[in-house]
Amino acid sequence: MPTLLTVANAERVANLPGLSLLPLLQGEKTQWRGYLFTEFHLHSAHNFYPQRTVRNARYKLIHNLMPGQNNPGYDYTLKRFFGDLPQAIESAPDHIRDSYERMKTPSEFELYDLQTDPHEFRSLADDAEHAAPLAELRTQLTDWRMRTNDPLLKPENLKQLKAEVDTCIVNGEARKGRLNLTYPDYFFSDRP
Repeated sequence: MPTLLTVANAERVANLPGLSLLPLLQGEKTQWRGYLFTEFHLHSAHNFYPQRTVRNARYKLIHNLMPGQNNPGYDYTLKRFFGDLPQAIESAPDHIRDSYERMKTPSEFELYDLQTDPHEFRSLADDAEHAAPLAELRTQLTDWRMRTNDPLLKPENLKQLKAEVDTCIVNGEARKGRLNLTYPDYFFSDRP
């Protein structure tokens, strides 16, 4: 939309995300955003583990919204791709075993230096030498979540959504027919 507004010489809409692509299309040098934000909730009922992420040119910060709890994506990954994955992980180098352990039960924050560790094997979130990029990205992520009215800023929303997803898990298996999500009713209840 920002591109179309620029082409039409229309007034920019306040708080509209994104930038006009017109300078890029005209071969001009431009100042693009300095941060990229993402959010994740679930792939399916069997894999509910909400996260928020921000990255800049060098670092990536992942905020796990259910830290210390088992990530259901871990068991799914172990069972899904090839039968001897657990044995392959066990015999892998330390940094690979550590990354799978971190995937199983993530801490609240994971920080990766994408220049020195592009495959994200070593989290630097607890490394005092990386306190500055951690603080910068945490601030950027919090500001973004507040600007976008992230409904999971409210702990009660996360708790209710998790309870709704959990109702479809029977004997460790997701039964999608039992899934009844009502999050629009409470995610947006305080909006006009």
